[in-house]
Amino acid sequence: MLRFAILSLAFFASLVNASAQTPIPSDSRLKSIVDNKTIRIAYRTDATPFSFKNQNGEPAGFSLELCQLVTKSIGQQFGVSDIKIEWVPVTVRTRFSAISSGQADMECGSSTITLGRMKEVDFSNITFVESTGVVVARAANFHSFTDMAEKKIAVVAGTTNEAAVNEQNRAHDLKITVVTVKDREEASMHWSRAKLTDMPAISCSWSARRPNIRKH
Repeated sequence: MLRFAILSLAFFASLVNASAQTPIPSDSRLKSIVDNKTIRIAYRTDATPFSFKNQNGEPAGFSLELCQLVTKSIGQQFGVSDIKIEWVPVTVRTRFSAISSGQADMECGSSTITLGRMKEVDFSNITFVESTGVVVARAANFHSFTDMAEKKIAVVAGTTNEAAVNEQNRAHDLKITVVTVKDREEASMHWSRAKLTDMPAISCSWSARRPNIRKH
């Protein structure tokens, strides 16, 4: 395995540090949510099945359902009925800054807990465990990550998948060319066009029980 990832929901600290038994700080996000009966939830549009837009263009996914339950719990704890959810679309690059800058109150997606990210936002309890893997063409003769030496791998920029690939590349001196893309769709597009030539693999995430090389 390249690495295991612990997925969680991202919050601004003041959102999770209060309860119905204690006064809500006047300058907190929670105070604003309760007073305005509105919560702004940032979500990824391309992180299926955790966070995405469905066929009707509506926010959907496992993480979004969890955030809806969090919203319902806030309403029950503080006696506020029908808290309105404002969905704020974000990308891999903007998901945490949206929280820290005040554009959104929490983020629902497939975000991995890291010490660096905890300097900017807080995280919920663990919601899912996964690992970084590499998808390759079925016809390719790759059985382990070291077989990718001197090849190209497409990874989404700003993700822990990118960090994991770079770490293994340096550790084993594989001379892999890491091609950064903006999202999974772009990675798949590059790979589909050249999977048997100069870019045989893309890096992605799945259940931790699966192997780190997956043939397509």
